[in-house]
Amino acid sequence: MRLITGFTDQPNQHQTLTLLDGSKVDLTLRYKPQQTGWFFDLAYTEADGTLFQLLGARLCTFPNILRQWINLLPFGILVQATGNVEPLGIEDLVDGTANLYLLEDGDLSLVEMTVFIGP
Repeated sequence: MRLITGFTDQPNQHQTLTLLDGSKVDLTLRYKPQQTGWFFDLAYTEADGTLFQLLGARLCTFPNILRQWINLLPFGILVQATGNVEPLGIEDLVDGTANLYLLEDGDLSLVEMTVFIGP
C-alpha cells in the first residue's frame, strides 16, 4: 500500500502513478464546489493496449473505490479519511483529512479478504 502524495489545494490536479509492473495510471482530480466534493477521472492502459477509462466518479471514503472493476484492473485505490467522513473540502487532500493509497498485489488481496469476503 503506497500513499499517493503531491496533492495541493488547487481544484484541478493530475498525477501519473507508476505500478509495480511499470505500467502507468493517469489520475485527474477535480474539486467541484457546487457539489462540495472531489471527483476523479482515471485512465489505465494494459500491456496488450486495452484502455480502461473511468470519468467523473466521486471520490468517497471506501476500502477500494475501484472494486467493481477488480476483474479488469490489477490495482485499487483506498480512500481513508479522519473520522471516516467524506473528503468534502478542497484542502482535505493536503491537510491529512483524507488520504489516497494505491493498492497492488498483496495489499489488494488483503483488503479484499479482510473487508469484503471475511476470514
